[in-house]
Amino acid sequence: MVLAFVYDGTDGRLTVFANGKRIGQATGAPKDREWFPISFSIGGWSGSRPRFRGRLDDVLLYDYPRSEAEIEADAGDR
Repeated sequence: MVLAFVYDGTDGRLTVFANGKRIGQATGAPKDREWFPISFSIGGWSGSRPRFRGRLDDVLLYDYPRSEAEIEADAGDR
């Protein structure tokens, strides 16, 4: 499965894709960049248990919001 999360700070929109298809969208995320850099963890621990159990093949980060067509094309390449 290919997952993609796209944050667009121009309008505070977060879009989620699975296998190149948009599956969800939320608005209201902060628009200003004062809260950057975004910090996140994959495979971190919650108490005594890992939050994520599994394997990741690739993690790609971009400094711009990618289009739905770009995400769909990348998912098709995998």
